Amino acid sequence: MGEKLKDLGSIKIKGTEFIIELNEPTAKGLQRDIHIQNEFFRLELKEKDFFDMACVILAAKKQLDNLKRK
Repeated sequence: MGEKLKDLGSIKIKGTEFIIELNEPTAKGLQRDIHIQNEFFRLELKEKDFFDMACVILAAKKQLDNLKRK
C-alpha cells in the first residue's frame, strides 16, 4: 500500500459512510491507488479502474432517471 496523499471525499451507501482517498503508487511507474473504505471495509482500485467504475455508475444513474421519467 502506498502512502495516503489526500482524502477525495466521502459517500454514503445505505446509511453507511465511506471515505474515498488517493494513495501513492506502490512502486515507481505504477498508477496511484484509490481506497473506498470505512472501519469495516476497504476496496482498493487503481486510479483508472476507479474512473472507469465511476463513469459506469453515472451512466447507469442517467439511464435509470430516463426510465423513471417514461
